[in-house]
Amino acid sequence: MLSTDLDQFATIAASHISTHDDTCCHTARLALTSALDTGTVETSLAAIPAVVKWQAVPWPVTWCQLAGDDDAFIGDCGVHAALAALILQQHGVAFQRAQIAIAAGPYHVEHWRERWRRAGIPQTWIGQHTVYHEVLSIGSRFWDPSEARWFTGPGASLPSGWVAACRNHGSTWITTQGDNVPGATDPGRDAGGDVDH
Repeated sequence: MLSTDLDQFATIAASHISTHDDTCCHTARLALTSALDTGTVETSLAAIPAVVKWQAVPWPVTWCQLAGDDDAFIGDCGVHAALAALILQQHGVAFQRAQIAIAAGPYHVEHWRERWRRAGIPQTWIGQHTVYHEVLSIGSRFWDPSEARWFTGPGASLPSGWVAACRNHGSTWITTQGDNVPGATDPGRDAGGDVDH
C-alpha cells in the first residue's frame, strides 16, 4: 500500500552536505560550486545533473566524498536537492525542500536496488510500491534537480515514473489516488518552464 511507503519515506530528513572543516571539503566545495555557477539561476540549476553524476553515496555525505574519479562529481537525489537549495538561496529565490514518491517500473527499481546493494548502502528510499525522491517546491510547482525539469505534483510523469505523492518536508502527503499506485504514464508530460524570481 502507498501509505506504508509514505510512512517509511516520512522518516527521511532533507539531505544536507556535511564538511570536515578541512582542506579536502573546502577544496571540493569550491570546485563543485564553481562548476555550477553559470551566472543565472536557471542555467545553474540545469547544470546539476550534468556536473554531478547520479550515483549511490553514503549518508551523511561530506563535500570531499562527492569528488569522484577524473575530476567528476557524484551524488544521489539528496545531493542534487541540497545543491539546488544552495543555488536558490544564493539567488534569493523562495523555495521549500520537498519529497515525492515515484511509482517506477520494476526494471528501474531492481536496477537501483542492485546499484545500492553493490555500493553497500542501505535502500531505505526504496519502498514496496514506490521510491523516494528529493525535490524542491517553488511557488505552485516542483523542481526535480536530478532531471532538471518542472512538474506539477501528484499525477505528473517523470522519466523514472509516475508521481504518486508529494509533500513539503514536514507537511501532509498529497496524493491523487488514495492508497492505490497505478502504472506510469507518458514521461513527456509536465516538463517545461523557467524558474521565477
